Order: sequence, then C-alpha cells, then structure tokens
Amino acid sequence: MNKIKIMAGALIGCAMAFTACSDDLSHNPTLQTPETFTLNTPAYSTSNIDLETTDSMRLTWSQPDYGFPAAAQYEVQVSLNDDWSVSTEQAAADESGKTKPTYATVSDPTGVCSTSVIGSTLAKGIQTIGGWGEDDIPAKKDVKVRVMSVYAKDTIYSNVINLTVVPYFVKDVVPMGWYLIGSCIGDGSWGGEIGPNMIPMYAIAGQNYDKKTGEGKFSWTGYLTTEGFKLKKEADKWDDQIGQKKGDDGTLEYDADGNPVLQKNEGGSGNITVKEDGYYTITLDTKALKKIKDKDVISKDIMTITKLDKAPSVFEQIYCTGDFDSWKVSGKMTPVHTKTGLKNHDWYFVLDASDGDTTAKFTTAGWSTNWGSESFPYGTGTSGGGNIAVAKGKYKVIFNDITGQYVFIAQ
Repeated sequence: MNKIKIMAGALIGCAMAFTACSDDLSHNPTLQTPETFTLNTPAYSTSNIDLETTDSMRLTWSQPDYGFPAAAQYEVQVSLNDDWSVSTEQAAADESGKTKPTYATVSDPTGVCSTSVIGSTLAKGIQTIGGWGEDDIPAKKDVKVRVMSVYAKDTIYSNVINLTVVPYFVKDVVPMGWYLIGSCIGDGSWGGEIGPNMIPMYAIAGQNYDKKTGEGKFSWTGYLTTEGFKLKKEADKWDDQIGQKKGDDGTLEYDADGNPVLQKNEGGSGNITVKEDGYYTITLDTKALKKIKDKDVISKDIMTITKLDKAPSVFEQIYCTGDFDSWKVSGKMTPVHTKTGLKNHDWYFVLDASDGDTTAKFTTAGWSTNWGSESFPYGTGTSGGGNIAVAKGKYKVIFNDITGQYVFIAQ
C-alpha cells in the first residue's frame, strides 16, 4: 500500500496556493444569506493518508458570501458515507446506546478560513462513527469532509470533498490526576515507581473529563503527616509540579485558615506541609490549573486540602478478584503507604489479562466489605456494585478503600 505522511509544515506551500478568505469590501455592506461556500480540495487528497504517522492535515476554504468579511466560526466535520444526520455528541447523549452517529466534528472552532486537522483526531472520529473495535479497523477508507460555518445564528455547509485515509485504533484517554509523591506518600522515598513510591489522584464520579487530554477534577483521600509532599503531572518528570509557597525568609506560607499556600511550577517551592497529622481530602482541577501562569499562587477553586473530622476504618488486607482467578480471592493487593507512621488506604495490584477480557472486584477476605462498579478503566466502586468489565491487557490497578475510587493503568 502506498501511504504518505502529511506534516503541517510541509503543507504550508500547498495552503498558500488555495483560495484565501475573500477580502472584497462594499461601501454599503448588506448581510446576504449564502447557501454554501467552497472547501478547497488539497493536493494530498489523491494519496493514502496514514493517520497514525500524520501530525496534521491543512484545509482551507473561501469565506461564505455574506456580503462583507464576516466573523464566522468554522468547524471541520467528517462522515464515512456522506450522511450528516446524527453527530457523535447527539449519539453520546442517548444513554440507551441505540442512537448511532453518522458524522463527527474533528477540529476546534476557528474564525479564519483555514485549519489543521490532527491525524489522531480524525482517526478517533471515524472510529467512533464506524463503531470499530481494535480488530475491526479497515486497511483503507474513503471519508467525506465538509466545513460548517455559523454566523448571525445561521448555519451553512461547504461542499463535500473526499479523502482516502489509512486508519488506526485510537484508545480512549484515561483521566489521570497528578501524582502524589513525598515523605508521607508511599514508602517516603520520593522514588519514581507508581505504587510503592507515588500514586495518581483519582477521577471523581459524575465529573466530565476532556476527551482529548483527560483533564478535569480529581481527588484523593488519605492520611498525611507534617513531613510534606508535592504533586507532579508526569511520573518521570518534574517539569509540571505543585509545591508550597515560601516567604522572603524561606519559611512556608499558610493562609488565614492555616491552609498551605500552593504554587504552580516554582522549582524552589517547599514541600506541601499540613500543620497536623490526620486524614485529608485533596481536590485538584487540572483543566483550570492549565490556565494559570507558572509561579502563580493556586486558588482554592483549583486545589484544596480539607481535613476530615472522622478517621475511617483501616483494613489489614484488600484483594482484587474476578474471573481472572475464578473468584478465588487470591489476588493480594500491595499497600502503597508503607513508611512507618503512615496509615494505608491505597492499594496496588498487577492484573494480567493478556489472554482476554475478564472481570474484577475489590474485597476483604471474607467479602464482608467489597466494592464493585460497571466503569472501566476508572471509576468508583460501591458496596454490592457490579463486576468491573476489564478489557484484554495488562494493568497496574490502584484502589482507595476509603472512597472506592480506582484506576486501571495499562502497562
């Protein structure tokens, strides 16, 4: 198969050859109501576009003839068979799952007459429309592309062009909170392994997460000491981190209520230190955090550390069990917080389901307390909840016995 790789920079020359937005002006402009406009056919449309290796595809179009250069908003849409009746958003809103999408939006809104469609975004869009699993991806596929224009509450569409693409399977982004690491987390070593040394914060039930980035609101509940900790975005890097602000004299700063004053991406910040040992809930809005500048103080609507009034029960052992071990309750989970003086409520376990799909639950030895859910690869288990349907693969499972929150991290 003859495949090509489209790079955004390589297409600049082609894009300049296309028709740009009209700059015709009228001395007395009158709003017209065009019925369509022209999406230019790119030079690469006759090639097989390998979406897995394509960074982006440049598209350009002429401005609809509104009678003057109107500030319209444009979005690129894709369909498999030129059917534009049901969007992926409309289909997702049907909780019964009976509504099937026929087209997807594959670009962010733009106010200019050009954009770049990301290869992975297009691949995910047509995968959703086609309802393809990992083993169903076709070797080659013709797709239909158009542009939507919205101006003055009026929506019109461009002509439809054809692109031939080589799809690939795009896995859903798993919402992953920043990692907790420090002297009162895990074994206290500040090491780089998820489980023994650090853990991700958990997704919160009922919250919506960005489908492209996995960002949103996360939480963790557990025992903290005055020895301190930090948060970092990536397990193996410190480029993005959260610490505690220091005063001019180097002492840690606290607000009027005695809470640590938190700071984003200040490498010289101190360890986040609560004033007394105890149980706390930490919440973090990673999407909102992205919008503030480095070294800025983090407001309470972005991150909070709240002390619990009551200490939860401590379990000596938690198990991960399911079809993978014939429900023998043989999967002993390993405690995360093992440093002397800490109280453990997070557990990890390596689940090898490489041979096929399976199910899982979390439980104590005698099933007196157990947690289940119908959500995968993350969710919140509840007492008497359903079996977690685990997809084929190998995972490091992280579980919190206070909240029931869990995440399956593909290995």
